[in-house]
Amino acid sequence: MNLHIERIGHGPDLVMLHGWGMHGGVWNPVKERLAEHFRLHLVDMPGFGHSANVMPAPYTLQSLVEAMAVQVPATVMLCGWSFGGQVAQQWAVQYPEQLQKLVLVSTTPKFVNAEDWQAGISQQVFHQFADGIQMDYQPAMTRFLTLQAQGGESARDTVRELREHFFLRPAPTQAALSAGLDLLRDSDIRAKASEIKLPTLIMHGERDRIVPPAAGQWLSACLGVPIETHPKASHAPFLSHPEWFVQTLTGYLKTT
Repeated sequence: MNLHIERIGHGPDLVMLHGWGMHGGVWNPVKERLAEHFRLHLVDMPGFGHSANVMPAPYTLQSLVEAMAVQVPATVMLCGWSFGGQVAQQWAVQYPEQLQKLVLVSTTPKFVNAEDWQAGISQQVFHQFADGIQMDYQPAMTRFLTLQAQGGESARDTVRELREHFFLRPAPTQAALSAGLDLLRDSDIRAKASEIKLPTLIMHGERDRIVPPAAGQWLSACLGVPIETHPKASHAPFLSHPEWFVQTLTGYLKTT
């Protein structure tokens, strides 16, 4: 099972995981600056981008981690954004010996609200979006990309960048989209999160409308780790505020 992984730069190995529906190209605006400090491994996760036809069965957080862990060095640092942050949390539980440090960007232990969890999106909004993806993929994805930028500073520019990078690589298969949506709907890492003992940083935009800041605050408290927030960023701070993102990420990962 060979995944597409773009490798660039020199230094400590840093694996970066994109969000649902996206691919490793989403990191393009910051990869050159990060490559000055790290050997980047920009993964197209199974089912997405140039890995669109790679589909582990069953499609679970565990199987995604298994597919990726064997294709990167034995010791790495890991950064996961959004859905990629959920995968990163699973990785930290599943193979903690492989990870030196962990950075979780705009992510959550549970994406959809429940009776005991109100730091996600409503089930109604989620199901409306999932139905839209099934019926007409491209308009639904365009709305989703727009929502990721809403509320943030320079939202129009962020949307434009998201759209540009999204369409640079092959569209995900319907099977991958559906499987990923099932994971977003059903995954709940709250019980496992307390098992994460790695040095970890949480990064979040205070105007995030996809993953409320309360989710990042919950992770920070549960793991007992710091959280860095940007007051004007939304769901993709590495696009809307790249300087802040690079400085914060690099500053944390390069400290001993």
